[in-house]
Amino acid sequence: MLSIASVAIVPVSQASYVWQKPVPGRWKLNVDGAVSSLCAEAGCGGVLRDDSGQWLAGFLKKLGICDALNSELWAMAEGLSLAWDLGIRKVMLESDAASAVDLIKRSPSHSGNLLVLKIKDILR
Repeated sequence: MLSIASVAIVPVSQASYVWQKPVPGRWKLNVDGAVSSLCAEAGCGGVLRDDSGQWLAGFLKKLGICDALNSELWAMAEGLSLAWDLGIRKVMLESDAASAVDLIKRSPSHSGNLLVLKIKDILR
């Protein structure tokens, strides 16, 4: 688990995933990106819940043509922006895209990926 400015970014496995409430006083943001194998059109979405599991907000975004990694990064960026816009900073962000989580955790702030830079900028 990575904590940046009170945000924990956690990869989850789809095969064994059962949603669990965050610790008291935190919010959980579950995000996902998807790409159509037929036309490469992508989208992303997410749900923000409180520590009792109650839904607070969600989002869905059509991305156009992009790859799976970038659709996952878009989901993270949009979800964190939503939380920040609502004044929520104590967030556990969960994604099933280990490669996207790894990019956020390990990429230097001068990474060439603009979505990684956007996410890191939100977390400052």
